[in-house]
Amino acid sequence: MIHVSVGNTFTPDLLTGLTDLSKPNFTIEELFGSVKNLTPTARSADRIPYLDLISLENFVIEAKRRGMLIAWTLNANCVGNLESFSRIWEEEYLPIINKIREVGVRRFIISHPLIMKLMRSNFPDDYLEVSTIAEVDTPMKVHFWHDIGASAICGKHAYNRQIGVLFPIVRETKKLNMPYRFIVNELCLLHCPYRTACYLASSHNSNRSSFGGWPFSECSRIREEHPEQWLSSPFILPQWLPNYEKMFGPDLYIKIVGRTATTEEVLFAVKAYSEGNYSGNLLDLWPGINRLCGKDKPLVNIPCSIICSSDFFKPFLVKDCGGSVCGSDCRHCLSIMDYVKYKESNI
Repeated sequence: MIHVSVGNTFTPDLLTGLTDLSKPNFTIEELFGSVKNLTPTARSADRIPYLDLISLENFVIEAKRRGMLIAWTLNANCVGNLESFSRIWEEEYLPIINKIREVGVRRFIISHPLIMKLMRSNFPDDYLEVSTIAEVDTPMKVHFWHDIGASAICGKHAYNRQIGVLFPIVRETKKLNMPYRFIVNELCLLHCPYRTACYLASSHNSNRSSFGGWPFSECSRIREEHPEQWLSSPFILPQWLPNYEKMFGPDLYIKIVGRTATTEEVLFAVKAYSEGNYSGNLLDLWPGINRLCGKDKPLVNIPCSIICSSDFFKPFLVKDCGGSVCGSDCRHCLSIMDYVKYKESNI
């Protein structure tokens, strides 16, 4: 059974579309996200929607009617000065969180240990998932978060395909009865040096216009110069979900991102994973990547059908990229890009 959490655009069309895509072995159970200017989040306000509390309540009710719960992203990884945050938490955030709970939200996604501690002490029965931003990458970190109140773990994104590293981490979550969730369609650079800085900037409500759009402009530049970096990013293709079910099942928990994209783009990605097969451009699985990179369309076309060919498939699931320098120690992704260019030149 695949349990699915989907990036929430807070539109009625999303609920309608997801209802049609849910299947007996692919159950869309959760929508994750938040709206602007209510609570700390790891997305800048210019990238997420606005919704008043009455509209939010109506959305929560309709989602529940369709079998989907709302997970609120309380996932800022910086709370600023602790003395100031203490006052802000009591006077601003806690009253707002109480209002959000009053409209029916009982799930929260958290990246900061202090927020986890405060949420668990205030709401002992709520479902609190550790965000991927916290980068849980060892069994000991699993225990740490469990001890301060976590209900589930969304693991370190970079380890998606480092199976040998994953096994002891996932095994520990199962011992503690904590679901481990994989983000399947985020194509950030593998072990991106800007990842923490990126979330820190967004936690402070950055509008991404300073320093020429840093750090998004930097990771975009790297991939324009080295398109093989798209391939080394730790995505999990729809075709690979059965492999992950066998390794980490029988219950597999996945997250399909897209809460800052359009509803149409999110539904496109969810449809691909629901069908379990996608042969089109890899970049189309990451909703809104063209706007994030400041382009009108995806930067390159990498057919998933080529990635899944017999010559290229197996190394993606057995190779430990964490011990290699892409393009130097390992040239697997470069060889795929060379093949893609060859195929395009011979069309």
